[in-house]
Amino acid sequence: MKRVASLALCAALSGPLSMPAMAEVITFNLNPLNHESDTMLFGHTGLFLGKNFSASQYGSPYRNFIFDDVQLSIDTDTGIGTVFGTVYREGIDELTLNITLTDLLVRTEDGGTVTRTAYPDSGVDLFGLLRSGDAGSGVEWGALDLTLSKSGRDYDLWEGLAMPDMGHPNVSEFFFVNDYHGAGSGLLFHSWYQSKDGVHTSYRVGDSKAWGTEVPEPGTLALLGLGLLGLRLKQKGAI
Repeated sequence: MKRVASLALCAALSGPLSMPAMAEVITFNLNPLNHESDTMLFGHTGLFLGKNFSASQYGSPYRNFIFDDVQLSIDTDTGIGTVFGTVYREGIDELTLNITLTDLLVRTEDGGTVTRTAYPDSGVDLFGLLRSGDAGSGVEWGALDLTLSKSGRDYDLWEGLAMPDMGHPNVSEFFFVNDYHGAGSGLLFHSWYQSKDGVHTSYRVGDSKAWGTEVPEPGTLALLGLGLLGLRLKQKGAI
């Protein structure tokens, strides 16, 4: 019986092998920093929307939306990013968050000097870049569109806000940081928003901050499952 099981497993493993097709999308869970400090980390719960970036706005529970189940997906062909999931705040039901990020740039840093290169012209492997762990390495986007939805109604009211005078020439960043204002280290998602027409003055500007954790690809999970199955069979003496 052991030999039959062993032969069957060997046959399955020794059949025609082909490299799995490279996935076109890389996905990350976005988890809020949940860290407050004297540096006023706007967006530390996931999403801040307020009249302005002031201390009175920063502490308001009505200005801070908490990331509940939010993911960032990046299309490795086009460089387009999508942030999608649910957010909530005090005194309001859950809302659906949808952010579309365009005009991707590859970001690298060497000795404090940041270099930005258009994608895909740079020829950089996004998978490798976003798994490198190298401080300052990652991506940025030059434009975005943010929509909040509730009860079937879409509030497509915000666009990206660049702040070049503060070292942020693009509207969204996703790169590795070390000891970010005492909140930790890792792959940081950071975006800024502004009202498209200035009419919605109660929520004129915004900010997002979250840690990114890669979601394993289905193929990786399948290989892990196969390995665990083989280990279990071996422990039972079937192989």
